[in-house]
Amino acid sequence: MASVASVVTYPVLLALGLPPLSANVTNTMSLVLTGAGSVLGSRPELAGQRCRVLRLGALTAAGGVAGAAVLLLAPPSAFGFVVPVLIGGASLLLLAQPLIRGLSPRPGAERSPWRLAVMVAAFAPVHWVFVPPLAAGFLVGGFTGPRLVRRLPVRALRVFVALCGLALAAKLGAAAYR
Repeated sequence: MASVASVVTYPVLLALGLPPLSANVTNTMSLVLTGAGSVLGSRPELAGQRCRVLRLGALTAAGGVAGAAVLLLAPPSAFGFVVPVLIGGASLLLLAQPLIRGLSPRPGAERSPWRLAVMVAAFAPVHWVFVPPLAAGFLVGGFTGPRLVRRLPVRALRVFVALCGLALAAKLGAAAYR
């Protein structure tokens, strides 16, 4: 469900005049509470998986730190050209999730963005005025999202989110590459 929220909040931050890099890092800082909310909301699914969640969370955080380092070291103008590809690629991966899941004997776990959030907070151009309202919404959404997902058809939700992401990637790509 965080994917749906980001597909909405990122373009809203752009519409409010934030440059792409600032919109992304501001959105990322706000998303930190989604993880906490979704862990609380996903307790039944996460029961007995503490070691797996910690192990995969650490790997995810390491990848996030590496991605944040690349983001912060690259020129800000480069981000506007790369973001449509990243959003489009993530959307295609979401569509391919059943195939990818078939390659793994175990289901995935919630991500742990704490190290990435600290790095972004310290070095990135976060617009803090937008973070509290977005974070509050993401906390509530993170908590209620798992309950909603349990009741919705997973395939339809995955396709909906992926199509929204592809539409956003196309719109941002048209603006960035003209």
